[in-house]
Formats: sequence, C-alpha cells, structure tokens
Amino acid sequence: MSCHKLSAPNADFAFALYKSLNAKAAAGKNIFFSPLGISTALSMLSTGARGETHSQLFSTLGYSGHDQAQINEAYQHLFQMLGYSHEDEQLDVGNAVAVRSGFTPLEKFLKDVKDFYAGDIFKVNVTRLEEAAAEINTFIANKTQD
Repeated sequence: MSCHKLSAPNADFAFALYKSLNAKAAAGKNIFFSPLGISTALSMLSTGARGETHSQLFSTLGYSGHDQAQINEAYQHLFQMLGYSHEDEQLDVGNAVAVRSGFTPLEKFLKDVKDFYAGDIFKVNVTRLEEAAAEINTFIANKTQD
C-alpha cells in the first residue's frame, strides 16, 4: 500500500489531536507536537496489539478500512521515501520502542518495528525514570543531529 493512503487518516488524526490538546491548553500558550511522530508511535504499537486494544488504536488513527499489513507497508513506503535526501536537503527521522527491562516483546513485533517503521529497540529501566528519560533523550538527540 502506498504511503499516500495514510494522508487522509493521518491528517484527520492530527486535527482531532490538535483540537483536543488546544481545548486543554492554557490561554495564550503555544502547542508544539509532531502528528506524524505520534501516529507512527501508535501505529508501531498496533503491530503488537490484539483484540480490543488493536481495534481502539485503528479506530483512533482512522485505519478501520485497512488491515495491519497494509498499514505496515504504507509506513515502510513512507520511511523509504523520507530516506531519500537531495544534496541541499536533509530530513532525519528516528523511531524507537523503549522496552521495560525484564520484558521481552514477541519477536514478530520487534521484527515488524525494524522492517516497517525503521525503528530501533532498546531496553530502559523504568524504575529509574531520570535515567530512562536520559537514554530516550540521547537517542532522540543522536537521530536529530542535536
């Protein structure tokens, strides 16, 4: 499935999310978020979800007319397209799943995150929140040339 099939549901999700965030924001405050980042994270999560959780994720993201394989292929196409840079342009995208130490996700989930979402997987100790946050922030800084 072409990444272009993600445009309408991702735009609808982005505007709904903005509307929700804006309703809760303090007056005069700016809202800064990455709709693509959030929809990608939830889509990666959906690869490992089943049952009601999967249905809720797909409904929220507007993917109800598609199956998981189609969504995975569309994101794979999107990240392949984003990976092509021109000499005077650069766009860095980084996806990752931070897994709680001691928890082992299913191998298929790990493979799908890597294959379809160009995602990295690393373990974090969630009992040490500051260290976990630092690891995640370091990953982001490295991916964004910060």
